[in-house]
Amino acid sequence: MKKIIALISLSSFLFSFVMAEPIQAAVQISGGAGPQARALEDIIIAHTAGRITEFWAPEDAGADSLTVVNIQDLHCHAEVQRNISRILSELDGKFGLANVYVEGGYGRISTARIAGIKDGAIKKELVENLLENGSLTGGEYFSITAYKPDILTGIEDKEIHRQNIARLGLILEKKEHFEKAAGALGKELGFMQAKYMSPESRKFNRLIEDYKKGKIEAAEYYKRLFAYADRINENPGDYQSPLSIKTEEFPGLAAYASLIRQGKKLNYGKVSGQMQQFIQELKSRISFNLYNSLLEKTGNFSKVDELYVYLAQLAKKPGASAGAPYQDWVESRFPELCGFFRYIENNRAINPLKIIEEERRLTEDIRVALAGDRSGLEVAFLADFFPYFKGFLLNSITAQDYEYFKSRFAKFKTVWLKYAYDDKIGALEKDFALLNEFYGTNEGRNTRFLNNIEELRGERKTQAAASGAARGALYREAELVNKLKNTKIIAVITGGFHTRGLNELLRERNISYINITPGATKEDKTAARVYARLAMRQALEINGETHSLERS
Repeated sequence: MKKIIALISLSSFLFSFVMAEPIQAAVQISGGAGPQARALEDIIIAHTAGRITEFWAPEDAGADSLTVVNIQDLHCHAEVQRNISRILSELDGKFGLANVYVEGGYGRISTARIAGIKDGAIKKELVENLLENGSLTGGEYFSITAYKPDILTGIEDKEIHRQNIARLGLILEKKEHFEKAAGALGKELGFMQAKYMSPESRKFNRLIEDYKKGKIEAAEYYKRLFAYADRINENPGDYQSPLSIKTEEFPGLAAYASLIRQGKKLNYGKVSGQMQQFIQELKSRISFNLYNSLLEKTGNFSKVDELYVYLAQLAKKPGASAGAPYQDWVESRFPELCGFFRYIENNRAINPLKIIEEERRLTEDIRVALAGDRSGLEVAFLADFFPYFKGFLLNSITAQDYEYFKSRFAKFKTVWLKYAYDDKIGALEKDFALLNEFYGTNEGRNTRFLNNIEELRGERKTQAAASGAARGALYREAELVNKLKNTKIIAVITGGFHTRGLNELLRERNISYINITPGATKEDKTAARVYARLAMRQALEINGETHSLERS
């Protein structure tokens, strides 16, 4: 992708700077309000800013209804915060945001003091530094840079939130203790697997470990997973698999594996050449206004990642949806470029959250099938459940996984004791009360969030008579655009732990929602340090602990 981006950048440079004047003279000067022009509007956010991972709407949603855009936050991560700001900016520019509600705040949040700084250079440097060191959120960054100092509102119950941050501080204080315990339990699990699991199970574990360590590429890894499933389905009597592994239940995983294979088949040299020819020919087929719109939306073609998405839209037959064939002249003259456009469309259709969920389920099904005997089956269960237990200890568990954890933890403890040398889990019992209180309070905050959103007060709390299905982002994006243009939009920024709970509550209240996960290409270690430090300080302030500030 780096190579193709570089090639397209070169094409864009030639097009926008060398050929701009003759092209503008050659294009038709017309209204530009037809289907092609609308194609440029059928993109909600740039795919590099984030992904729409789910949307839901009741069938009876009217034109005056409300849509909640729920943006998943990764606290204090600078790149995520920039993308949150970018998402808010694009939503506001295209549809208009009524309000932006944020986790972690109380009441109206004004950014007027920073937004009002007269010296633009000083303000820019200050804001960038605050964002980089974790002291400014993406919502605040948007509020300042868009000069909307009063658009933010906190949705927390102050006392409950401060108490739970204090609990988080105490949990983080015990992080080393929990990591040491998890490490010891992991080693013990390794002994169990070596003793009780079949050779084929241990071979499967090595495959997973090699993939996690980057020794195997994703395409090869997923190919092997499906090969395991096919082998088990062909000879079910040889495995602990009472039911076949239905590979059709993992469409996201199959689509992702197909996408990787598709990318490897592209001839990027031909794509680049055809891209230049396509752009030159496109100039005589679009209006002057549409050309200017394309320039504006792509920052004079400097936003390469967005440019090729828009070009793919323009290559479609007017009014055609994603997945439909490209215009005849495009298909016949630029076949390699059409393959690249299809690759882009398929890439945008991928839902990373679904892939993670499907991969987990598929590996669990395979592991169970390979178990060999009852002991192997029980140790396979321990191996599958252990990541949930570790996530519970280390504060890295999602709300959905926490529900599963609660439902199976009693079984996990019983089976573990059956094969363990000593009761290391029992030694952690005294810590479980604090952890469960923290997670339980987090779940309860979802209702308080909605109650503190002005637009949702007094909303009818009835289940939709005909629920709209949770749908993917790509092939219905035009439908989403039309919906957003005709409804009132508010944005809610919360951590990923709250996403599922908020979705359920919004469906109960018959309110449309869209989930967006911001993009992030790198780990931000500053984020973890900043968030831990804030939690520690809150713990000291509320509980009056006597730990030293240096340690905190």
